[in-house]
Amino acid sequence: MPRTGINQTSPIETNKFYANFFLGNQDWATFTYPYSVNWARGSGSASSWGLSISHVEASQVVFGDGDPAPYYVNPIGIQYVVLSAEELGTSTVLSTDSLAEFSINVNLAETEGAEPKLTFPIVQGMGFVTAVYNGATPLLQSGVYFQTLQYDGSGSENSVFKYTLTLDDGTVWFIYVTPDGAGGAPPLSLVDSATISGPSGFFGIIQVAKQPASSSSSSKRQTVDASSVYDISAGVYAESANIYGAVDGNSGSYTLSWTKGGLDTRTLLMWALPHHVQSFDDTTANAATSLQLRTSTKGMATAVVADQITMVESNLPADIGLRPWSNSGNTDVDSATAIDAINNAAGLELAEDMDAQTNLDSMYFSGKVSRAVKMQAKTGS
Repeated sequence: MPRTGINQTSPIETNKFYANFFLGNQDWATFTYPYSVNWARGSGSASSWGLSISHVEASQVVFGDGDPAPYYVNPIGIQYVVLSAEELGTSTVLSTDSLAEFSINVNLAETEGAEPKLTFPIVQGMGFVTAVYNGATPLLQSGVYFQTLQYDGSGSENSVFKYTLTLDDGTVWFIYVTPDGAGGAPPLSLVDSATISGPSGFFGIIQVAKQPASSSSSSKRQTVDASSVYDISAGVYAESANIYGAVDGNSGSYTLSWTKGGLDTRTLLMWALPHHVQSFDDTTANAATSLQLRTSTKGMATAVVADQITMVESNLPADIGLRPWSNSGNTDVDSATAIDAINNAAGLELAEDMDAQTNLDSMYFSGKVSRAVKMQAKTGS
């Protein structure tokens, strides 16, 4: 299968969350949780060529008739806000670089071989959807339609400029503009219900975040205003992630840390999934906020203001072994009978017709041998 537009010579990992950016038409969704993003590629009512941002609330999920429901549908492809540039059009090319375990850079250029006008650092759990503009004219579009655009001023450092955007469906989104240098507030203008334009030749970043439908606090966390939490971290964004861990007896911990771009003296805002929150160490728990956004399949994500998060797992089953190895140092296979059984099983598996098993019209079953086939080979029936 073609791997379109990948600018990388190092090995490319398989089965990654961002693979839709280089497979097929490059326009299927990538889920970063809680947001999903995809290359609009001229689609939708706005006919945009930028990166579309979507977030679906529980009230939008459709369930089939019955109890329990036989199926449910999460809507996809809703273009709430599209980050684009006026220079992009039918000749736009999408390329990717810096493909890693938790992150990728997505680039949009006017034509093949041209310098990207926009770069999107895509990281799992990113707090904002961030576009880095390289001398382009900002263009924000929507298939849900813009209702109002309000300028809210700049923060204490006078380097990040904030807008509040309300869509026709009542959802509220925040836009943060961080120009390179000290050129003052870059004006964004509401042209019509589907278009917001910015200044030409813009260098800097534009970030988008959604106002959660509810900011109710849990019993352990103080309720805070979503806007104030976003304000703290606006202007900085995650570029990549690292993971490391340690085990001590029956207790273990693992840490996710992020490299930063933009105003890197600020602290990141990232979204954590429920299984992360359940295991937060004390420092990370104190960095968690009451803000939550629904994810498509993994429950409610919680906003954390931190450059790294640490999870602790206790009561690990450290006494489990894997024959012939064990914690006690025993490396002997139990008996000649066990050795024969292992050898026989290996022989049966190696005798399979590998060509036939891998050349099936199924992404699921290709390369697999069913238990029935193995039993037939074993019994000779």
